[in-house]
Amino acid sequence: MDSASGNFNQYFRVDENKGIISGIGGRVVVLNSSAWGSLQAGMYRVFSSGASVILYDMGRTYGRSVAHNLGESRDFNEMWPRLAAIAGWGKFKTKGDLKERRLEITVQNCAFCEDDKDQSHGCSFLKGVIDGTTSELYEVVHSNMQCSGTDNHLCEFEIYAE
Repeated sequence: MDSASGNFNQYFRVDENKGIISGIGGRVVVLNSSAWGSLQAGMYRVFSSGASVILYDMGRTYGRSVAHNLGESRDFNEMWPRLAAIAGWGKFKTKGDLKERRLEITVQNCAFCEDDKDQSHGCSFLKGVIDGTTSELYEVVHSNMQCSGTDNHLCEFEIYAE
């Protein structure tokens, strides 16, 4: 077993007989980035700019849930880069610490940008996930986000504890 599958197996359990993948906090659904891009495009087609708000709120709710389910392992800098890489979301790099009131996050190879055909939707879902997780872990936070879209799949976030 290589180290990547060892890490995957540390956080996820696959039961092929039942068709279930379980992870932190419950059942896991696998969705490739092309399908995500199609879902996102459909949301923008139906809801226009309102899709950003919906995606952000979905991400924020999910992020709060993940933070809650981490239990004793509630260190964002330690857990998120590993979980995100194993889940295929991209390579998270963190600089700083919200315990010190500031955290910068860079996401390379962002799965949520990869199939953003318009390069204008950004990573509303991922921003929501990060905001939800950090607000649950560190209470009140404020964040700024820059997303480069499909050119190089790079997203940058700055988070400040208030």
